Amino acid sequence: MSSPNTPSRDSALQAVPSGSSAEPAVRYISRPVRAAQTPDPLADLLRLGGLVISVLLIVLSVVAVIGLVGIRLGFEPHLGLPNRSLDWSDFLIYAFEMTRSLPEIVTHVGNQQILLPVLGFMLIGTPAALLVIARPRVPGGPALPPQVQGLALAGSLFSSLFYLGALVWLAGPWRAEVLGGLSSVFDGYGAWFDAFVIICGVDAFLVCAMVPWLIFSFRLPLFRELQFATRAISLVGSILILFGASITLGIHNGLMKPRPVEGSTNVLMGAVGDDLVILEMDSSGVRPSCIVVDVDAVRFEETTSINRLMREDGP
Repeated sequence: MSSPNTPSRDSALQAVPSGSSAEPAVRYISRPVRAAQTPDPLADLLRLGGLVISVLLIVLSVVAVIGLVGIRLGFEPHLGLPNRSLDWSDFLIYAFEMTRSLPEIVTHVGNQQILLPVLGFMLIGTPAALLVIARPRVPGGPALPPQVQGLALAGSLFSSLFYLGALVWLAGPWRAEVLGGLSSVFDGYGAWFDAFVIICGVDAFLVCAMVPWLIFSFRLPLFRELQFATRAISLVGSILILFGASITLGIHNGLMKPRPVEGSTNVLMGAVGDDLVILEMDSSGVRPSCIVVDVDAVRFEETTSINRLMREDGP
């Protein structure tokens, strides 16, 4: 028997009040919920249209600047012409004409130097093929294997060598000598033009190869300092290549473009204010002169290019 003072086992079971619960209390907090907004297709369309128009304006501006360089720093000063009255639409059209003459230049160069187009297409195809394996470094990603770092360093070296070689070509004495002899050449125009077309061909291949090399240099997984140096060299080199090629292609387009001709020696080159710019050619070379507009005194009966006139009048 149990003692009266000893609590029994059943006394540990206590009655639980009906108003309390052993589960934890749950609190409901009311928070404002932002309603999902339906996308506005008109706003997205306007944003996309603005982006497309901005990019198009930038591209057209760059093309117009290329035409400006080709005329003001290429064709006009090398023939001794004054600055003619032209607007930005003329520069834009002139740049498109320069681009259109690239296949003709490549074909002419291939007929003279068969290996030059091969080397040019190698310069274009090499970076284009390497773009497949060139991947930029991921911020915060894993460290690159030593093999990948070595390949990236080799790609940076090749890209820098391409642009440095292009700068050496643009500043070469033979190129400057050929370009500077246009205003005085007449008897040996055929030989001069053959050498000039080779220069135009090299510049054209450099412009075409500049684009994949520029993209390739920006995709190399390099360290920050080396990446900055590689990209700076590629950007500056691309601008100089485009500048030099604009001059030579501007001269070529000016020589090949059909123009009104009076007789066989006077070529209409444009206007300066109210005056016509006439290019007079004789046995000593070419000489520009300005004459007052007189419709009755000046008659242009046919059109031909300066290149054809120089070849016909030369020996």
